[in-house]
Amino acid sequence: MAIEEDYKLPLDCKNDVYSAWEYMKILAEQMEADVFKSSDGNLSASVRFRKGLKLMKVWIPQIREISLRSDNIIRKKKKDKLKASGKDRATKHAGEFGSERDPITRKLK
Repeated sequence: MAIEEDYKLPLDCKNDVYSAWEYMKILAEQMEADVFKSSDGNLSASVRFRKGLKLMKVWIPQIREISLRSDNIIRKKKKDKLKASGKDRATKHAGEFGSERDPITRKLK
């Protein structure tokens, strides 16, 4: 696990999916040059390429977590906005199914 600590995403993209993705694209561009050099027999390029793959392996779950965190914040804001306007899910569908149905599960009470 020490390797993962060494390869954390830079701090400026800890809360921004786009910034994290930009770092990933830069890494991929650097690795592309190393792949071509490696295929010509350059051993140093092979090592750099494998190191880049290891870095991607660590960064991908981190970027996924940033994306999920961002989505959850957006969902919470939308939910709070609906509640503030009185149009949350429970009240939105209450009259639609009649009083004998639960508005969330839509099952008979």
